[in-house]
Amino acid sequence: IRTTNGSTANASSLSGTLDRLTPPSDVFLSRGHTWLRLEPGGTVRVGADALAPVLLGGVSRADVRPRGTRVRRGQRLATLERDGRSVVLHSPVDGIVTAVNPGVARDAGDVGSDPYGAGWLVRIEPTRLGPALAAMRVANDAVTWMRDELRRLRDLLVAGVPQAATTLPDGGLPADGVAERLDASAWERIVEQLFAGDDADDGVGA
Repeated sequence: IRTTNGSTANASSLSGTLDRLTPPSDVFLSRGHTWLRLEPGGTVRVGADALAPVLLGGVSRADVRPRGTRVRRGQRLATLERDGRSVVLHSPVDGIVTAVNPGVARDAGDVGSDPYGAGWLVRIEPTRLGPALAAMRVANDAVTWMRDELRRLRDLLVAGVPQAATTLPDGGLPADGVAERLDASAWERIVEQLFAGDDADDGVGA
């Protein structure tokens, strides 16, 4: 993968620790890097895990499906943006959006700085919650899966650059904002590989 200035994405662009991306033990992670937290009364709170904000270098805008929208698992739920780069996030569950985080609507920065807390995106009244949870990871399984995803990201960053593979630390993390140092095709490839949601049900538009 080539960067926008022609250099390769190598060890100098990798930093940080796994701790920063380790999810809280009470959230379920989807394969498209959204999280879900069960709430009293049967609703669920949904947000983006920390990977997209780290890659983007923060979030300047979050385009979220509005209150009252019926979403299906795998359907677009939100788009995170910064400096011309974006990540589409997919709903981890079927249901109706009952609330949108007003803080994120005013200032999307919390999605990056506090993704599992103040940066939550929507509240959903779910249907068919059981199958959705069964497809997600929680607690130690979520931590292990995130570690595997970081290795997959590492492989994507060095794809086509064999000499860089020997210098990248195992499980190394990209520096904040690596998206801006990748050309458009490289960035699209990473988003396509890492942030694909489950297939939406037939007949449901995006």
